[in-house]
Amino acid sequence: MNRDLAGPWVRRFLIDYVIGERNYSSNTQQSYRDMFRLFLPFAAKRSHCTMDQLPLVRIQPKMIRAFTQHLEEVRHCGPCTINQRMAALRAWAGFVGTNSPEHLEWSRQIKTVHFKKHVPGPRNYLGQDGDRQTARCQFPCR
Repeated sequence: MNRDLAGPWVRRFLIDYVIGERNYSSNTQQSYRDMFRLFLPFAAKRSHCTMDQLPLVRIQPKMIRAFTQHLEEVRHCGPCTINQRMAALRAWAGFVGTNSPEHLEWSRQIKTVHFKKHVPGPRNYLGQDGDRQTARCQFPCR
């Protein structure tokens, strides 16, 4: 395994960590996989190389920020989706740093990218009088 390329680390992360070690649900596994399906072509294009030749050192916080901007502006993703993608990238960076001490500084730099802040929307499931309305049954008791 070439420890300087992103591809083998992605494979190890998805197979050894996401499925093997953490045993995440199939939805989480697919979410992490989909993040890489979006991120790797984006990173390879920005680095002017193919995905299988993408070096880890080319993936920098500036590229991660550009990726989140791409998700927001081109793909019209909301803050929750962007943060979900960021969580997967940060977990991957942590995995690489844990398993490859020579990439520890790279991992630390990737983890410095902040999550996107957003104001939560109103909670529509509560009525004007709070919980009392949710406690009412649709069919009144007789």
